[in-house]
Amino acid sequence: NLVDDSTSPDAAIALPDTLAALGKGGFDALVPFDFELRLPHAQQVQLAATVPLVAANLKGPEDVPVQPFVMRERKGKRIAIIGLVDAEHVKRYSLYQADHGWETEDPFVALPRVLRDVKQQKPDAVVLVTNLQEDELPRLRDAAVGVTAIVTRFQTRGEWDYKERFETGARNARQELLPWVMVGGSKDQVGRL
Repeated sequence: NLVDDSTSPDAAIALPDTLAALGKGGFDALVPFDFELRLPHAQQVQLAATVPLVAANLKGPEDVPVQPFVMRERKGKRIAIIGLVDAEHVKRYSLYQADHGWETEDPFVALPRVLRDVKQQKPDAVVLVTNLQEDELPRLRDAAVGVTAIVTRFQTRGEWDYKERFETGARNARQELLPWVMVGGSKDQVGRL
């Protein structure tokens, strides 16, 4: 979450500063999660106007655009950034208001479709950013054919050594291990998935 806890009274005070910082921070994409999806509608509109919301399996209301992926160019290389939200988590905790036009789709249904669309753009690299639960990561790795790297959210559940767990796991369809970075983790949380 890049936005403060939207259920906190202090969050309403901090949100304008947070949005200003996001706008100046040069963020290429934001995969919305807990706090972003709990924001009041007007603030979700502001957030989407500040930083591109990216999630292949999440559809927002018309005035809160959510793209399945974005293309960026860095040092002459074209990079696709795909977002995937944990649809079950979103539904379980009612993090979006269906009556305001939010819809989710199974990430494993959305991913192959978006990967086909991305492939047509001929990127040099494909980065998948997700907040899926850790028990879904092996399945995601196997479904991520054509993905260059996976970025996940910091996992706090259980006592897993993620690097060890995934570096020794089954390989994806290309028989390669994917570079994997866990945002919010320590340097030990960088490895291969």
